[in-house]
Amino acid sequence: DPFPYLAKWRELARLKVLRGYQRLRAGETEAGLTDLVSVVQFGHAVENGSGTLFHYLSARAIKAIGYSGVRLALGPPAGGRGFSPTAAMLWRRASDELRQCADSRPGLRMALAEEYHSFERRVRDPSLFAPPGRLRRRFPPRMLFDPEKTVAIGSKYFSQYLVQCQQPYWKCRPVAMTEIQPPTGFGLKTVRYYLDNSTGKILLAIFVPAFDGLARKAAASDAHFAATTTHIALWCYQAQHRRLPGDLGELVPSYLKAVALDPFDGKPLRYLPARGLVYSIGPNGKDDGGREGKRRDDLDLVFPLAFVAAAGAAKP
Repeated sequence: DPFPYLAKWRELARLKVLRGYQRLRAGETEAGLTDLVSVVQFGHAVENGSGTLFHYLSARAIKAIGYSGVRLALGPPAGGRGFSPTAAMLWRRASDELRQCADSRPGLRMALAEEYHSFERRVRDPSLFAPPGRLRRRFPPRMLFDPEKTVAIGSKYFSQYLVQCQQPYWKCRPVAMTEIQPPTGFGLKTVRYYLDNSTGKILLAIFVPAFDGLARKAAASDAHFAATTTHIALWCYQAQHRRLPGDLGELVPSYLKAVALDPFDGKPLRYLPARGLVYSIGPNGKDDGGREGKRRDDLDLVFPLAFVAAAGAAKP
């Protein structure tokens, strides 16, 4: 691990969430919420701290710990003690503070920039590729690996991804990697493809797809935020009305300024009151009816309502 302190930061985030739970159980609502929200705020600071890819991914994990902690801390409305205007006010304030940490795109842009600069430095390192003496006599080094050509192609893809990450994930389109895709069949073009800057193409094939993975992770973080603020609004609604709303539109404008959008398709988050859950369609781009897959990218991103005792117990 090149950054061992990042793992310690994640562990400290979990400990702070546990302390927030303890304070909430003790009736210290404001102090408990401060602990939970501060975890997300810390993750946001790391995310936007001009760090490396490792920092960005760790920041996303820290924010996810904080968001999950807030959702789980909701529990039964008002801890089973009935609706409390003061508690509702504190939860809404926490929601507003979380909103200030919502945008993960600036951190994504900085992570992309740092990743590209690291790639450029490594590619231009003269010790990166040095063929053995016998091969060096038969193949000019520039034929197998051309650093300048590799950097130029990488810069092109980086520029395209930089434009993509300025907009919501659902508007992004895959970047065609034409320069590094091998031709079909076997012939002179195929031989030329593998002899012309072959090492550079291998490096690009490893490096370029990382951009799309970062964008997916940023969208997943946005989904966590949208689900968390929606959970808080649903908690306040049920605590006051003793029932869940039939649809998220009933939360506007008293509990939400607007229904949160799914970062993966730009439509409102899906809500199933009968099953007590809110969900995003996830990276696969299909609505699977609130079903989770074995892997996070398989089906939907599901966020069950912690304050709903069991499936079917919450009816609008």
